[in-house]
Amino acid sequence: MVKAFTYRTELDEKAFSQTIYADSITNSIKNWIDRIIDLKNEVYSFDQKSVESIESQFKNGKIKLQENPNILVYELNGKYQITYIDEHKKLEPDFIAELEFMTTENGGRKGYAYSGYRPIFKLTDKKEMTSANLIFNNKQKVFPGDNVITLINILWTEEFENLLYPELEFELLEPPRIIAKGKIIEIVNKKLKKASR
Repeated sequence: MVKAFTYRTELDEKAFSQTIYADSITNSIKNWIDRIIDLKNEVYSFDQKSVESIESQFKNGKIKLQENPNILVYELNGKYQITYIDEHKKLEPDFIAELEFMTTENGGRKGYAYSGYRPIFKLTDKKEMTSANLIFNNKQKVFPGDNVITLINILWTEEFENLLYPELEFELLEPPRIIAKGKIIEIVNKKLKKASR
């Protein structure tokens, strides 16, 4: 089952925190490296020089996990740098679904979505909507046009109690546009499961 790992780094008097989803702490480290490479131009990530240094040290086996507490030690600008890894409990989704992301040409996203992406969830025959947290199975990012099995948690569970069942179709939105269409495979949260069809 997927777990959440929070990577905490203090760098140049700034604090960075990134949540990484993976099935093990060792896999989460690679995902963290990939994430900072992708986000090197974002304000909450590392700069270009730092990213290149971390990537090089990782490829050369110089960054290793030290346990209790879980930390990564590496070198930046001639000094040792520490990133703390907080491991959270296994994630229990409300349901598991197959998603088909719309292509950009058909109104979908222009770029990829990371595991942990939070669009709006809506059943095709209801007006009620809620925020949904998506954890992609065996992927960190999904591109427009991709199909992916996804673990999904919804924020407003009370509104959808006794309504969900396998094969039920739904939409994911960045209002007003639909960015993905989904079909439920399995209901995990029993309160959401429809008693009979």
